[in-house]
Amino acid sequence: MRGFLRLVVSGVLGSVLLSGCASVSSFRDRPRDPESLLRYLHADMQFAFSQIESDLDGTARMLERTGPSGGAARELLEGLSLRHAAISTAFSARSDGAVVASEPIPHRQTESQSDDFEARVMSALGGAPGLHAAGDSHVLWKPIPAFREFDEARVGVLVSLSATFDMIRSAPRIGEPVDVWMVDPNGVIVADADGREVGRSLLSDSTYASHTEMLNVAAMIAEQRRGRVQYTYFGPDFIVVKEAGWETVRLGGKEWRLVVEHVAEGNPENVLRIAEPFTPMTYQQVISNIAIDSRVRSAAADARPSQVLAVLREYYERYPGLYNVQWMDANGITQVGYPIGRSLDAYDHRSGLRPGDEWLLGVLNAQEMHSESGRLADGNVGEMYVAPVRNGVMSLGMIYAVRPTAGM
Repeated sequence: MRGFLRLVVSGVLGSVLLSGCASVSSFRDRPRDPESLLRYLHADMQFAFSQIESDLDGTARMLERTGPSGGAARELLEGLSLRHAAISTAFSARSDGAVVASEPIPHRQTESQSDDFEARVMSALGGAPGLHAAGDSHVLWKPIPAFREFDEARVGVLVSLSATFDMIRSAPRIGEPVDVWMVDPNGVIVADADGREVGRSLLSDSTYASHTEMLNVAAMIAEQRRGRVQYTYFGPDFIVVKEAGWETVRLGGKEWRLVVEHVAEGNPENVLRIAEPFTPMTYQQVISNIAIDSRVRSAAADARPSQVLAVLREYYERYPGLYNVQWMDANGITQVGYPIGRSLDAYDHRSGLRPGDEWLLGVLNAQEMHSESGRLADGNVGEMYVAPVRNGVMSLGMIYAVRPTAGM
């Protein structure tokens, strides 16, 4: 979901999320896990956004007395912009959108930026008071109805969500890598440690098209204002189980989801997301890799189930998310599997005592890679992956594994 680059959150005692917004947590209360980190960051960000609106209201009331132009107005606008890292420019304008005063003054920047600033303000002021998208920023404005020399003057600010988000990096360390990002209710990434991800839609960008489980989580995040869910993430050469937690932050009547992810099972460093389109590793690849592992082929050829079991355990622990992984020999006997409590032990499928025995023997005889989705032999819903084990042209059986998808 965003080139899911890892963000290791670093810690600074007395950290400040935004200029003028000190964390309300003491050192003793600093988060110790991803869930508490999410609560901590959510509280800081929502407080910061609320302060922006409160300060904008206060500035509007002051401008009713000073007027929207002149030195006093500029001082008020400058003070507003300096109090919040998220505010790039504070301005006053007439009702037709013409800017009367602004701080910092846009013409201190390039001419193209100045023209862009004027256009964004005029476009936003054509709508109702509140927050309006304006390129890579948002315009938040309020009316100044009591000032007599203007027809309902306005005061507003350009808010950069990315600048707000960047301040998250000063949050406390929690002792493990986490991924922190922000998305709008339409699934579009609005802030991310990896700037390449900003603007991408989690729900429609081709980069994420093959990540079915991640897309389902993205849809949940877009639809639900808060939540927590685990899902399997398939990387280019790894598989991990990730946990995503999210909360909603609000500004000017608009909402965004603040998301914190971490690896619940697997290598924590693989919390990263993808930066470019690629073909992710699947469980079928994992099972195929087990089947061609020289240690498995050697142990299977010499009928050493305990050594096959050791390799099965290694793969099971390296690629979390499987229910079990087993070896059936060429005679149709599942010799071993891991975990032991979830696997068959020296079970002869030719006995036909279990549902699915005939089907598994047919797959064994086909000596081809195979995957199947649906209701499994034990009645649960899941997926099965099969890969033949061979020594040259000689069949040494097959490796097969079950991945639960529901009810297990």
